Amino acid sequence: MDMDNTNDTNEIEDISRAREGNHTSFSNLVRKYERLIFSIAIRVLKNESDACNVTQDTFISAYNNLSKYRGESRFSTWLTKIALNLSYGHIRKNQKRQEVPIELVNDKVISVNSNPCKQLEKKEMKNLIEEKLNSLSSFHRDVIVFYYFHGYSYREISQLLECPVGTVMSRLSNARYILKKKLKPYFGGETNERA
Repeated sequence: MDMDNTNDTNEIEDISRAREGNHTSFSNLVRKYERLIFSIAIRVLKNESDACNVTQDTFISAYNNLSKYRGESRFSTWLTKIALNLSYGHIRKNQKRQEVPIELVNDKVISVNSNPCKQLEKKEMKNLIEEKLNSLSSFHRDVIVFYYFHGYSYREISQLLECPVGTVMSRLSNARYILKKKLKPYFGGETNERA
């Protein structure tokens, strides 16, 4: 049995046991997903304290609503949806601007050697990408972050954003084009073709 199937089996068992009131099993789920949920909350809220609160509230809500999880999507997708709803609710309540923190513009996007000049270049590129990413509309920014930084599929993003898969694909294509156009002055290259 491969590692992914073992992890899926363990997760299914933990969900089942947690539904029966087993706190240890639910703690296993929290440990597995707390970093993901926090990274989503901090991306939306741009405030560590608020993100911690939303992360905690997400797991409280998930625990209280485990019976509503039908298993039609990954458990992480279900948790992400709860975290997004709570985060956006917090924003509506407090009217804060959503921005992508630089921590998400990570080494997966830009990889350079440990040369100090390269490290400075890397930091400047991260700041530039963060700035341009944050200049996108929220629906363009969200699909970029979910797809590239969190690895969600089109279907999962459509569930999270409650829109058709075709809309997700279109938004992602448009977002890539807009981001490429915004970055062209810094990196060169053609932007006439849509990505």
